[in-house]
Amino acid sequence: MPRIPSVTAFLKPDNGYEPTEAEQRLITACQKGEHCILSNERPTGPTEANTIRAELIRLLILGGTKDCGLDDSGVGLKGGWIRGILDLRFAKGQGGVTLAECYFQNAPYLEHARLDQLNLDGSKLPGLRASHLELSGALFLEGTEMTGPLSLVGARIGGQLNCVGAKLDDNGGVALNGQGMTLGDSLFLRAAKVRGCITLAGSQIGGQVVCVEAELDGNGGKALNGQGMTLGQSLFLRGVTATGCIGLNGSRIGGQLACEGAKLDGNGSMALNGQSMSVTGGLLFREVEVIMGDLILTAAQVGDLVDDFASWNKINGYLNLDGFTYDRLFGSLDIPGRLRWLKQGAWFDGTFSPQPYTRLPRPSLQWAITGRRGGCFMSGRKFWGRSSCGRIAKG
Repeated sequence: MPRIPSVTAFLKPDNGYEPTEAEQRLITACQKGEHCILSNERPTGPTEANTIRAELIRLLILGGTKDCGLDDSGVGLKGGWIRGILDLRFAKGQGGVTLAECYFQNAPYLEHARLDQLNLDGSKLPGLRASHLELSGALFLEGTEMTGPLSLVGARIGGQLNCVGAKLDDNGGVALNGQGMTLGDSLFLRAAKVRGCITLAGSQIGGQVVCVEAELDGNGGKALNGQGMTLGQSLFLRGVTATGCIGLNGSRIGGQLACEGAKLDGNGSMALNGQSMSVTGGLLFREVEVIMGDLILTAAQVGDLVDDFASWNKINGYLNLDGFTYDRLFGSLDIPGRLRWLKQGAWFDGTFSPQPYTRLPRPSLQWAITGRRGGCFMSGRKFWGRSSCGRIAKG
């Protein structure tokens, strides 16, 4: 689509642009610094009253030309049918951009764009190409529906990424690709429905990642890939339903990892991979609904361990606690129950590891477990007993 040279040229009858009613209303609103509300609901089809060319929106976002008289506050539109490709690659916008409850015929191109803030709440798009996007403020996608990939690879977002109640579907690919993304605030996925992998590998997130009551379906792949991500605050998986692995290997979580009420199904693979992760605030593993697949905590370190035996018993797969360390235990101190938990986590794929038995933080409980008749006595990292630790623990 050819570039529109100016708003004046676009409105001039002799130039043949023939502005729609909706386009004229949007221009007037931008000149007044107001939002153009065509409808409070997302349109289901194009009409004279709702159709706006993407090229016009681009011109308005860039601030137009000197003769436009546009307000510095930016572009605000609700209820529009956006025709064509909104191409802002390597462009710098003026003010905020709100395109809420809109229908996009094509996926916008925002690679390397620089904007103050972007609001696409309630809109429907066939994807969003926004790798290396720079936003000084937030990206709002609350209630947004995407039928293609949301690409934020290497993006730098100063505020939050709000996907509350969003529907993201890449037909089994990568529904949200935030690899290497820098996010100043939090990622909100509460009650979102995602089909395809969420990739946050190597990302830097200053706040929380909230997946409470979300439905994450990796469609044959990982539901969440958080390998090597750094999270300033907590990761909330409360009430989440995940099909596909939750991959947190090598991640750094500054707050809690909360799994209460979670339903994790590895779909034939690991349900949760926490190998070498670090959780400063603690692991909350209680009232878990179901774990289908292996739960790997090899070499993971957490502050507090808050658990219940019932949740560990719901693991339909291997539990690997080899190298798992925690500073304080806030679960049950029932000795037979802890022995069963240690036995469950010390054996993985037919191999015994004594390390889980050395990590009990309370000396009295540690002595009770390791000093029982017929058990393994410990001194530092050496083990003695009338039988090998492996045979006793296994038996």
